[in-house]
This record gives sequence, structure tokens and C-alpha cells, in this order.
Amino acid sequence: MSNFDLHNEKSLEDGYYQYKGITYYSLEITTSKTRLGRTIVERCVSYGIVTPVPQLEIAAPDEGPFYSEADLLRLRRVRRLIDELGLNWAGVEVVMRLTDRLEQLQNEVTRLRH
Repeated sequence: MSNFDLHNEKSLEDGYYQYKGITYYSLEITTSKTRLGRTIVERCVSYGIVTPVPQLEIAAPDEGPFYSEADLLRLRRVRRLIDELGLNWAGVEVVMRLTDRLEQLQNEVTRLRH
């Protein structure tokens, strides 16, 4: 384990890290929490659906990649699109892209109203 500032950066337990106020999860924990296989998570990375942090300063050099809570939320959405709605990968990509765009537009409308 690398040296780290206990006040802001720490290993919570195996596979869980608190770093700069964000909790990150190892690939093993991510697959467990999302109930997705490693290959599906890796496919989501290759499609740009999630962007894990390759390495954390506080983790062992061979432990990465690490996924945030936001990544886990997106991965759970992917699982739902595949398992519950029966979408293929092309459909998943389209829905995720459109959902992201809708969220951006909603944020823009909110910003313009204030």
C-alpha cells in the first residue's frame, strides 16, 4: 500500500478506497455490486459508457482500475437495459447517449431559469 494522508485518502477495506472525497471500488467489488460480469464492465469501458480511474495513488500499483459511485449507477442502468429491456449493445449505446444528452439539456434549462 502506498503512503497516503489519513485525513482525506484511505483504504476503507479491500477493494474500497476513499480518495479526494470520492469512494472508488476495485473491478472485483464493482462486478459484485452491479451483478455484471467482468467482460461486460470492460465492454462498457471500451464503449465509453464508464470511465474508470486507472490507478489511485493510495492503492497498490496492480490494483486498478477503480470505479466511482457514478460509474456503478451507469453500470446498473446498463444491466437493466440488457436484462430487463432486452436491448443489444447498439441499443444500450443509443439509450445511454440519449440519456446523457437529456440530462445535459435538463441541466441547461435549470441553469437558464436561474
